[in-house]
Amino acid sequence: WAVLIGINQYRYVEPLRYAVNDAIAMRDMLMRQGFRPERIFTLFDGQATREAIMRLLGDQLPRMVGSNDRLLIFFAGHGETREPRPRVDQGFLIPVDGRRESLGATAIDWLGDLRRVLVNTLAAKHVLFIADACYSGYGATRDLGVVPTLSRAGSLTARQVLTAGGKGEQVVEEGGQGLFTRILLRGLEGAADRNGDGAVTASELANYVREHVPAASGYRQTPNFAWLHAGEGDFIVASVPR
Repeated sequence: WAVLIGINQYRYVEPLRYAVNDAIAMRDMLMRQGFRPERIFTLFDGQATREAIMRLLGDQLPRMVGSNDRLLIFFAGHGETREPRPRVDQGFLIPVDGRRESLGATAIDWLGDLRRVLVNTLAAKHVLFIADACYSGYGATRDLGVVPTLSRAGSLTARQVLTAGGKGEQVVEEGGQGLFTRILLRGLEGAADRNGDGAVTASELANYVREHVPAASGYRQTPNFAWLHAGEGDFIVASVPR
């Protein structure tokens, strides 16, 4: 299963140029990987309200996704991090109707909204959330650490998150795409399969983008990756010719 969200035309914050392009490019990649069209949900621009996103993730998908399924969620749009007290970050994704001056009421709070859905509500064995947005404060239990073997990756549960950058950074858009997504797609096409086992896992993909995005962005973006709970599995994102 996949959910692809791309927002260019924000109502109350500055627009983006290529977020919808990025979501479409990810959809095309997933379809080449065998994701069936009827299991790919898209929310672009005006469709991507806070209510619509949370209804899809928190109400519709839990009734469809099975306990042995995998779910990839891709968000291209604005992210925001605020620091309510020292050394405590609160991360938000901004939907099309979100307002920066009212994040608590109009944006999607990572800890209060998304993490609860991804960890507690969805039954899927593997969930990978990719955000071409810069923010932090998502309450991870551990960072990249030891990369699981392929057999272990597929057999154990996983809740993972990969973001384009961290607190205070801005996503780079160039050449009709977000820089992070362009490098991400290159990794999915096979460049991230460093051990040559014919599969690209989320942790391999994270290693790849964390190696290439900082230099390509002039060190304006440093992707973040983490597991959200104690599961030791790893989302198998793509297969590549050996």
